[in-house]
Amino acid sequence: MDDNDWKYPHQYVNTDNIYAGELGAIAGVRFVETTEAKIFAGAGASSANVYATMILGKNAYGVTDIAGGGLQHIVKQLGSAGTADPLRLVA
Repeated sequence: MDDNDWKYPHQYVNTDNIYAGELGAIAGVRFVETTEAKIFAGAGASSANVYATMILGKNAYGVTDIAGGGLQHIVKQLGSAGTADPLRLVA
């Protein structure tokens, strides 16, 4: 963040599409802070916690439509009560 190329969200040319928790951007990468990131407990040197960082690019994620397959993309928030029925089998 101390780099001269770092831009805070209010410094963007277009400030219309800022993500909640967005910290800023550098080299075309926008940084967004979240409490949902994976923590690898005791995985680092001296058993320190390691905090995961994901960087996704354009077209890095996709969903395939399967005609007639009844496919459903299910997303559950971490710690949500929905984990009792993760595949929504109970109507």
